[in-house]
Amino acid sequence: MVQAYSQALLREGVQVGDRILIYLPCNIMMAEIILSCFDIGVIACPISTKMTKNELDVVIGNLQPRLIITDWNEREKFKKQSFPLICIEELLISSGGCSVFTNNYEKTLNDVCAIIFTSGTTGIPKAVQLTYKNFETSCNNWNNFLQFNIDDQFLCCLPLYHIGGLAVLIRALLYGFSINLMHNFEEIDIQKTISTFPVTIISLVPTMLKRILEIDGGLASLQLLRYILLGGGPCPKYLLDVCIREKLPIIKVYGMTETC
Repeated sequence: MVQAYSQALLREGVQVGDRILIYLPCNIMMAEIILSCFDIGVIACPISTKMTKNELDVVIGNLQPRLIITDWNEREKFKKQSFPLICIEELLISSGGCSVFTNNYEKTLNDVCAIIFTSGTTGIPKAVQLTYKNFETSCNNWNNFLQFNIDDQFLCCLPLYHIGGLAVLIRALLYGFSINLMHNFEEIDIQKTISTFPVTIISLVPTMLKRILEIDGGLASLQLLRYILLGGGPCPKYLLDVCIREKLPIIKVYGMTETC
């Protein structure tokens, strides 16, 4: 699918270094489009579908994308935009024909591969340019600390437009473990998924952890894991006390989007 989307993007006329705004639900198609951008050297710019119209207008104005990729459900939000737009459902057939374009992109580690927006903790979200080297260095540091193995399964319930979600995808590709990709966060679904599948690692923010612990079976499911990475903001002391008392494998983490 990545190769198919890469060809479709090339047929749309995108060039190395162009910015592609990705406005999609956090599902497998979003992952495929991001990786297609990496494949042909265009800059993936995934953004939240929860942005207000004003936020969206500011982001688009700042990014000046060569192309906007969305879906049929969301396309009306862009009807007043002057930038080219295509729906994901139409991308593979939009340019017509079966012509194959040669992908001449040769990656260098200092190429910008993604623009990710910060969470806006200190104000208006900032657009952060990240390179392949940023991701490689970050992933190596994570692996040195956690020692990933191919039997790991990472339950990814942070969105792919967030550094915490996108980095999971790239770590999995580098180290060969699997991802269980959640479209959104629902504590019941998290508990059932951990209990049903061989999940070993999860990334959470404190609010997510609290919600899981409050449901039946939540604590027991978390106790099955090898690591629970907890970040995204300060964690209340009482919540950490619960984790210590119940011997949950919490790893307290911190990392700005700017540091990948």
